[in-house]
Amino acid sequence: MKQITKAETLPRIQRDYMVLLVFVLARHGHLDRAIGVIEGLMALGDNELDIRTSRVILLFLHADYSSALEALDQLEASVSSTFVLSEQDQDFRIRRYIRARCYYETGRQQEGKAVAVSLCGEAS
Repeated sequence: MKQITKAETLPRIQRDYMVLLVFVLARHGHLDRAIGVIEGLMALGDNELDIRTSRVILLFLHADYSSALEALDQLEASVSSTFVLSEQDQDFRIRRYIRARCYYETGRQQEGKAVAVSLCGEAS
C-alpha cells in the first residue's frame, strides 16, 4: 500500500470516505478515533472549512473545552478573513453556541453568558 506524504493530497472520493468515517465513528461514540482521523486529514494538508469545523465539534463533544475553544479561535480567525460573518448564518450561530458552552465549562461563566445572550438576542 502506497503511503501518502504531506505534499500529496487524497483524491476527493477518498477524502469524502474519510469524512464519512469520521461521522460514523462519532455517531457510535468513538470520538477519540474520529478526532484522530480529522487530525490526520489536517496533517495531510486538508484545511477546508468543513474539516476544521468538524474538529471543533468533535473536541466539544469529547468535552475537551479548552482545545475546542482554541480550535474555534483559529477557525473564526480564518473564516472572518474570507467571509462576512452574519448572525443569520447557521454555522455562525452553531459556533457561537459552542463558544458559549466552552466558556461556561472552562469557568468563564460571565463570558459564556454574554455570548449566549448575544446569540439569543435577549437583554439581561
